[in-house]
Amino acid sequence: MNLTNVIIRTDKEAEKLLTDIISHFDLADGNGELQKKMVGLFQLMILTILQFY
Repeated sequence: MNLTNVIIRTDKEAEKLLTDIISHFDLADGNGELQKKMVGLFQLMILTILQFY
């Protein structure tokens, strides 16, 4: 298993975790679009931080 597979798997696990965390906040706008945007934003922040290591 190479590093890319590890990062992708970790990213999927992180996405699920972030979705679970965000779903605890009352951000429901009817169809979950805001929740998806929040998860995407957190993923982008994490990927940006990882680029500097």
